Amino acid sequence: MAIPWPTTGAAIATSLRWAADRAAELEDYAAVAVSKIEEKVGPWHGQDLAHAITTRRDLTRLVLPWPVALVTAITRDGASAEYDMVDIGAGVVYGTFPPGSYVVSATARSTASCPPDVALAARKLGAHLAKQELVGPRQPGFAGGPDKDLDVQQGFALPRAVSELIADYVPPGSFA
Repeated sequence: MAIPWPTTGAAIATSLRWAADRAAELEDYAAVAVSKIEEKVGPWHGQDLAHAITTRRDLTRLVLPWPVALVTAITRDGASAEYDMVDIGAGVVYGTFPPGSYVVSATARSTASCPPDVALAARKLGAHLAKQELVGPRQPGFAGGPDKDLDVQQGFALPRAVSELIADYVPPGSFA
């Protein structure tokens, strides 16, 4: 499965200086790299998104878990809801929102708007994963080097170089 954003098996093969005919075996690493990067910076495929929010009190804003390109609709308990404005870079919708169940429909940022450092981070992560499988598991007690994990204490930790490349694109309040 080839994912066009932001990296492919062919791009990872080039990073590893492997022959181009080995790109197919790296497509799985590209898919994993893309999903792990998107967990931190949000979706970037231009796909349609929906986010459900339930409130028990009046709110003046609805906060999405990621930046978006466009908010297409908001519904409250199944009916269309009004809103004043959207800060698409922050993923925040402003308006008067009484208690209820909201669904915010939006469009993710496009592939073309992906910054080069985020694309580089995906290639680096894909190459890192491929190299780790070739080398084998690290021995217990391995202290690490420049690729020592620093990202999170739980879940999937990114190598330092990858975390530093995407740091400017991780939404505030994220666990990255």
